[in-house]
Amino acid sequence: MITYPQLGTMINGGLVNGLPVWIQPGGPGTLVLPQQELGQQVALFSFPCGHWSNHMNVTVEQSAPGVQSALLSCPLCSYLFRILTPASLYLNNVENYILLP
Repeated sequence: MITYPQLGTMINGGLVNGLPVWIQPGGPGTLVLPQQELGQQVALFSFPCGHWSNHMNVTVEQSAPGVQSALLSCPLCSYLFRILTPASLYLNNVENYILLP
């Protein structure tokens, strides 16, 4: 069984290309700094980390033999906000559109 990162934390630990870029001073489940400028806060999705984007990162990983999970995270800071098991809950977005942020 795979152990996933804790919800509300950054999957990459705030690193981009091995350099620290993002911080989460309030701990898991809080805003990630730096925040986007006011003019950049126009997008399809608003994530719990405080960032905005027109897409999200979806990583499909094996959670158990024959079972896959979809890890949904912010594309800017990698803040993990949802784990869907089985991954088909994300892939079948017509029936499960309400599951997305």
